[in-house]
Amino acid sequence: MICKGCNKEYQPRHSRDIRCPDCYSKLGRNSKNKGRSNEHRFATKLQEQLVKYELPYRVRRVPMSGAMHSFEPSDLLWSNLPNDSIFKRHWELKNSNS
Repeated sequence: MICKGCNKEYQPRHSRDIRCPDCYSKLGRNSKNKGRSNEHRFATKLQEQLVKYELPYRVRRVPMSGAMHSFEPSDLLWSNLPNDSIFKRHWELKNSNS
């Protein structure tokens, strides 16, 4: 069968496969990179605004997007927040086309 992504011949694993395993893997990497760059961009812009208004809070992207058990399962990690702060929430960022 011919791959719809790279036009190379490959042996499909399932009847519904239209791409070779390499092209499917690349699609997954692209999605992960898209999400990671969106999280980084949002955290950077938010931190710039916190500094601009001289707020004592700090925000950064959680390493591996919360996949590590020692961090919150969220996309943003807040520092210097009091326990009753309205900002101490789970932030899940999405980057999709409307």
